[in-house]
Amino acid sequence: MILADLRTRLPRIQESVYILVQRSAPTIPLYIGRATNPLSRWQSHLKGHRNGLPRYARWTAFFEQPLDLFVVPVCEMYGPPIPFFPVTAGAVESQLISLGQDAYPGLLNREGVGR
Repeated sequence: MILADLRTRLPRIQESVYILVQRSAPTIPLYIGRATNPLSRWQSHLKGHRNGLPRYARWTAFFEQPLDLFVVPVCEMYGPPIPFFPVTAGAVESQLISLGQDAYPGLLNREGVGR
């Protein structure tokens, strides 16, 4: 059901940065990532969670409540989160993870750590 909804909302596959948030706290990121194909990437995330991969263990509690996934195509980005940094998917993802780690210790991923 999640993937069908995502497929409908992302009719054109393009490189993007995405942010997963709780619907009850939409300004607090849970997970930040990037993908050339966000649909394929989320299929992988959900499969890993469903298969009980250890790196997804912390996700379980969050999947028990309503979540929203914000997907922003690189072509729609007008500037970097941190001034004077590049506006590429990798750079923006890195900047957002760094800012997220500083502000929200519960972020599910970390910059510089294998995800």
